[in-house]
Amino acid sequence: MYELTQEERMILSMVDDLCVDVVAERAAAIDEEDEFPQDIYELFVEQGLFALAYGEEHGGVEVSMHCWVQVIERIARESPAVALMILISAIGSDALVFSGSAEQQRAILPALAAGEAKICFALTEPNAGSDISAISTTALPDGDGYTINGGKIFITNGAVGDWFTVFARVVDGQSKPSCFIVHRDTPGLVIGRKEDKMGLRGSVTSQLYFENMHVGPEAVVGEVGDGFAIAHHTLNRGRLAVAALATGVTAASLAA
Repeated sequence: MYELTQEERMILSMVDDLCVDVVAERAAAIDEEDEFPQDIYELFVEQGLFALAYGEEHGGVEVSMHCWVQVIERIARESPAVALMILISAIGSDALVFSGSAEQQRAILPALAAGEAKICFALTEPNAGSDISAISTTALPDGDGYTINGGKIFITNGAVGDWFTVFARVVDGQSKPSCFIVHRDTPGLVIGRKEDKMGLRGSVTSQLYFENMHVGPEAVVGEVGDGFAIAHHTLNRGRLAVAALATGVTAASLAA
């Protein structure tokens, strides 16, 4: 059985206090208003919770996966929408952490660890779900980069994200699923409507559209064609986090 370190136990105790004193008091209003809880986000930034997903070399705090998923589980007992803020920061940046270039990591990861920027994971499509082999979004080589066209659905934090990890098929004789990192201000990136969901209200979920969006070669994460391996790695980590979130909701339901 894995034993938490003393630092990890202190982190979990701090998270428990935040949940009791703040999140529990705000949870019903967050669900009712269905708006991104910026006040909770800023509180988590102050307490360094986003840093838990990143190593020290990226400005983060080294903790085990056991500790990180317990943080998500504890927050989810009060509000799964709030827990998703922690979850999506890690899932959205997973491609950069494990496959990004040194330049991409230096430019983006410290800001994510500090909570100065938000990131989204843009894979899901209407006719493909999260099956990267079936996505229809394309990235056509255009001489000095790529032109991306297509659309995504159910993108967590889409309306508030600063960076987007985007999966598209590079079509150049062959179809090569690939990963790109794109800033919100990139021309051609259109943030669609916010979904009115039955649950997870307060975690904003949006559509994305790419309309002749040009990106340079520096936007490619890893190598062209690495998209399947990158998505597979990210989704494996994501399944652990989603399981922790579901466990937290189940524990709260049982207690109620």
